[in-house]
Amino acid sequence: MPLRVLVVTPNYPQPGDPNSGIFIHRQVRELVAQGASCRVVVFRPGPPAFPRWLLRRSWLHYYFGLLRWNEQVDGIPVDVVFYERRWEEGEDVVPAISEALASDVAKNEPPDVVYAHFLWPAGTAALVLRDHGIPVAAIARGCDVGTWLTTNPHCYPSVRRVLEQADMVLANSLALAKSAASVAPEIERPVEVAYNGCSTEVFKPGADRRLAKRRIGAPVDRRLALMCGSVETRKGIAELAAAWEDFSRFHDDWDLTLLGPVVEPPLARQILKAAPGRVRVMGAVDQDRVVAHLQAADLYVQPSRSEGIANATMEAMAVGLPVVATDVGGHAELIDDGDNGLLVPAENPEELCRALLTIASNPEAAKRLGHNARTTISERFDPRREAAKLLSLLSAVADRRPWKRPLGEAATR
Repeated sequence: MPLRVLVVTPNYPQPGDPNSGIFIHRQVRELVAQGASCRVVVFRPGPPAFPRWLLRRSWLHYYFGLLRWNEQVDGIPVDVVFYERRWEEGEDVVPAISEALASDVAKNEPPDVVYAHFLWPAGTAALVLRDHGIPVAAIARGCDVGTWLTTNPHCYPSVRRVLEQADMVLANSLALAKSAASVAPEIERPVEVAYNGCSTEVFKPGADRRLAKRRIGAPVDRRLALMCGSVETRKGIAELAAAWEDFSRFHDDWDLTLLGPVVEPPLARQILKAAPGRVRVMGAVDQDRVVAHLQAADLYVQPSRSEGIANATMEAMAVGLPVVATDVGGHAELIDDGDNGLLVPAENPEELCRALLTIASNPEAAKRLGHNARTTISERFDPRREAAKLLSLLSAVADRRPWKRPLGEAATR
């Protein structure tokens, strides 16, 4: 019998936002390809004035057509549960999410293991299922062991609780595993590493870069730098704006395109002013458009202030682009500085500009970096191999099933 995995996450691809949690979906899809049986539960906030039965169903959204949720993605079942959110200052959402998850699981066939994405709030909320005999594995993905620890009062104690009580704690890079372990250094149990990996079959070089430029509407006689990620402070947009302004003084034949949701509009305006007419902010686009832009680009830049391990960086490397990235999170696990990309200090526009100039002024070196980058992803970050390792870890967790109270009691806890 295949391992039954319940995937719990706040983000998953949906109509109108196909890239939301796309990295989670890709990993789940690989688990299914390895033989697991997966069901995804996405938790979303709902207003407290609504009837409780309505909060737990997506019926209202389907009926009025206000929002539509996928019932499946690539054949993988996806359910949405709503939890009561009062939007009060200092509100702890974990109890409400726990209740919604427990109610959902009580109505469905119990899984062998829960796989929760982000230690907080998903991992913390999922611990309620462990009380009813379902083992819980939770994975750290970035902000949950980074900025959230200091910006949300509930994050730090919740992450500690997951480290103490979950049957397994994972992280998507060695750097994140160390960060997670540092939250509770007295706990000797290791934090396992489960890379997402990146498909070099999906993300591959195009046959003709000039043709690729035409396909995305970019000038074929200009070179293109690309950055994929949300337009917000933690992604280093301000530093990129300053670096690009300086870079453009030396290379006015280059354009810059940003793909990703605009979270902070002032930053979008700032980077557009860095080189008027030579910067485009495209917003979020689907995967096919991301691949098309990567194949048209001559350079990829990831200027983040913090990361777990950026999937977008792996994708650019898989396409064979020379990459400039900040030395944060797991980037050093991807990039050997000077061999398959360039690493620069975070929040340092001068060094970022210098690295961009290095690649722009040396096409042969850029070609070598890009070739080595693709080899790195192919040899070290194969998503099938990483999914097989993850499935083995989840199976080991399921074998330690700690049966306690009957599942039927979960909804009324």
